[in-house]
Amino acid sequence: MIEDLNELKEALENLEYQKKKYQKLSRELSSKRDQQVKSKKILDKENRDVEKIEGVSFASFMATLLNNRSEKLEKEELEALEAKHSYDAITYEVQALSEEINALETVISKEDRIKDAYQEAYSRKKKELCSQSVALWEKIKLLDIDLSKKRVEIKEIKEAEIACSQTLESIHIATKELSDAKAFGTWDMLGGGLLATMAKRDHMDKAQRAINDVNYKLKRLKKELSDINEHISLEISIDNYLSFADYFFDGIFVDMMVQNKINESQAKVTSLKNDMEGMHRYLKNMHIEAEAEKNRLKNEMDKVIL
Repeated sequence: MIEDLNELKEALENLEYQKKKYQKLSRELSSKRDQQVKSKKILDKENRDVEKIEGVSFASFMATLLNNRSEKLEKEELEALEAKHSYDAITYEVQALSEEINALETVISKEDRIKDAYQEAYSRKKKELCSQSVALWEKIKLLDIDLSKKRVEIKEIKEAEIACSQTLESIHIATKELSDAKAFGTWDMLGGGLLATMAKRDHMDKAQRAINDVNYKLKRLKKELSDINEHISLEISIDNYLSFADYFFDGIFVDMMVQNKINESQAKVTSLKNDMEGMHRYLKNMHIEAEAEKNRLKNEMDKVIL
């Protein structure tokens, strides 16, 4: 009986946690949608024919412009490219937040059923133990409060641990794409021709998308860490490491400048990777310690009940 009650109690605690997370994410999504609208207006202002570029990749948008002009792009068109980058990054965050919220709605929809089951099991157990000893029931209630707090703490640590792992996964993707971009960039400088140039740009574009993902997941991690009173001051400021000049001008000096940008981006991503790996180890140790304390409290409760 008590195991069933504990499982239902844990399910309710999880629901409360998910509901709070749902509220936080909903507020964040509302804010991001406002930013998306503002970003869209800027994009509209910078490019009158924005309908042709919405929903396409940055590389496709770039190709469209290049096909339309043979000479170098004017200042306004370069600003449209930067506006497109900003709009894509915000749109990614809106989509990712919407997916998280939809998943939480599925979990929260089970709330009434779990509450009814818990209340029924709780009433049965209270009646059984009170018939034996009111003092016994009071002691169990105190232990149950401590256990509940510890279970919530463990859940928050696990959420932060998962967020850290997901951030590392995106960092690994960004690292690989930057490494490939660097290799093709070297080939490009050695006279690799159009094939090397296009391959370099493709990997730069993929790296930028991966960096957008890293930035989003890093924000999620910071929020999860704040729930366990842990904070990080890590930042990845690679909002737009691409050099637009590389798309419109040829020459060894431009190629060297772009290669330097790729190297700088690599250094930043590598530094972030090292910091994230340290944070992941720290969270794992915290999780182990919290699980040990939970087991101690559970064993104490079992002794009281037995």
